[in-house]
Amino acid sequence: MDRAELGGRDRSAYAEAMFKPTLCWRCSFWSVALALAGLAAPLRAEAPRALPPGEWPRDRRYEPLKDLDGYFPFHPPATREAWERRAEWVRRRILVSQGLWPLPTRTPLNPVIHGRIERDEYTVEKVYFESAPGFFVTGNLYRPKRITGRVPGVLFAHGHWQDARLALSDEEEVRREIATGQERFEQGGRSRFQSLCVHLARMGCVVWQWDMLGNSDAQQLSAALVHGFAKQRPEMATPENWGLFSPQAESHLQSAMGLQTWNSIRSLDFLLSLPEVDPERVAMTGASGGGTQTMILAAIDPRLKLSFPAVMVSTAMQGGCTCENACLLRVDTGNVEFAALFAPKPQGLTTADDWTREMATKGFPELKQLYTLLGDAASRGVFPAQLQRGLALGLLRLVESAFPPRLQGADHRARLRPARTRGVDRVGRAAPASARRPGLRAAVAPPLARGRPGATPRRGANRDRPSHGAPARDRDSGRPHLG
Repeated sequence: MDRAELGGRDRSAYAEAMFKPTLCWRCSFWSVALALAGLAAPLRAEAPRALPPGEWPRDRRYEPLKDLDGYFPFHPPATREAWERRAEWVRRRILVSQGLWPLPTRTPLNPVIHGRIERDEYTVEKVYFESAPGFFVTGNLYRPKRITGRVPGVLFAHGHWQDARLALSDEEEVRREIATGQERFEQGGRSRFQSLCVHLARMGCVVWQWDMLGNSDAQQLSAALVHGFAKQRPEMATPENWGLFSPQAESHLQSAMGLQTWNSIRSLDFLLSLPEVDPERVAMTGASGGGTQTMILAAIDPRLKLSFPAVMVSTAMQGGCTCENACLLRVDTGNVEFAALFAPKPQGLTTADDWTREMATKGFPELKQLYTLLGDAASRGVFPAQLQRGLALGLLRLVESAFPPRLQGADHRARLRPARTRGVDRVGRAAPASARRPGLRAAVAPPLARGRPGATPRRGANRDRPSHGAPARDRDSGRPHLG
């Protein structure tokens, strides 16, 4: 239709006539599209599925993130052979996670034993040695005065108490702990760590108590770094000389926990280097973080003969500090199974009003089941796994049961008495004050090398070395050199 045909018609009629074919084409297009979509919908609904609607693949990446406050049950195997295979797998996992597979070279300890304090039935000495070149372990050595032949040795690791080895509780705190059953005697409760060491020494044991990293004298790595790390340090994430907790350290399985585990191994080396210690009667104990150190060393070092990890082993919380955790450690396993690796040797455990409160019904029955399966410990007259509510009395009874024939001195019943700590409260620090200053880089000379009064080197001191060098690297660099 053209303008001539339209004649006098208005322009609206012309526009309608011009656009009528276009509108028809668009309607046809959408009709076809809708028809095809209707055909495609049933095709999609009928496509094959790997899983029913609403069901996700069994992939751990879809599961909630696992944390240390979850549930970590232990399922004992049905046969001894199955347990031996499982135990080897778990033990290897622990060592790998600690950066200790294969074990590093054991370099000379170069122990310095000095500052001897004489008491009525025992002595206390200050000690430091090198678990790795330039990396020091500090503590106190308790020995009975009257030693005949070889005597039991005890490793005592502490947990997260400030200045634990040197700590003193005030009267109010001690009375509160007596009221709740945590302590029995006011005098011994003033310094729970020293009093237990004193008591063991009176029973005839040599006791080595050392500092965890960042505590008391062990200040080469700060407590804030080892136990309170919460933020990455970009300056420590370097291709060389990286720091703890950096991606480089984690990928090399270098951790604060690995360093503490290595210190535990070297502490056992030190204890067994003392000629009076019987290698067949060596025990280890500790509470909380010290319980973690005990549990781990007992799991990986066959030289221990008795273990007493206190208020740590449970199916609940697995360790609340960065010094108790490492990459790859608790994968398909947990603390109860770590403790089980010590079976069938005698072992004591404790419970408290904390994450261990359900241990009597969750974890301990399974441990007893494993001990029953393995059997051997019962023949020595020692109930293989004991559950107590207090560390001190439980440990003393277990030591008396496990090592009775050659304990020194009076009848054992007379030895379960309050430990007198008068005069021992300030046994002193193991290293000179200059060695404890943060960021120390220069070599230091201990008191025994400076010619101070009473500075005669004791057994184990290296008389040819005028001093022991403090680490030249930054105290927080965290670069482990383990041989």
